[in-house]
Amino acid sequence: MEADGKFIGDCELGNMDNTYGNAELGIQIGDREYWGRGYGRDAVSLLVDFGFRYLGLRRIQLTTNAKNERGIRAFRAVGFVEEGRPRKAVWIDGEYTDSVNMSILEDEWEGYDWASPQG
Repeated sequence: MEADGKFIGDCELGNMDNTYGNAELGIQIGDREYWGRGYGRDAVSLLVDFGFRYLGLRRIQLTTNAKNERGIRAFRAVGFVEEGRPRKAVWIDGEYTDSVNMSILEDEWEGYDWASPQG
């Protein structure tokens, strides 16, 4: 991902299973200067739209950690729902924290409202 002419992170749809129409979404914005400015939400929305509209996916999933509150808000804003929460599954910042499994289904995707500040 690029903003203001500089690399700020990356995103992808990976682990695609064409038999079942599933894929896994991954995103990372490494430059903290760009956190909380909507870049993540926009990138996730574009990937989801591309996956459903052009790749013919049926389901897109992701896993994050419970401390990633900004990310979880961005995923929910796009339409992802929490499916499960393996307890104390990952070590972050000196302690175990929950993983958060989320997904969105093609028939739940209504597209992204670019006119709305919240998507």
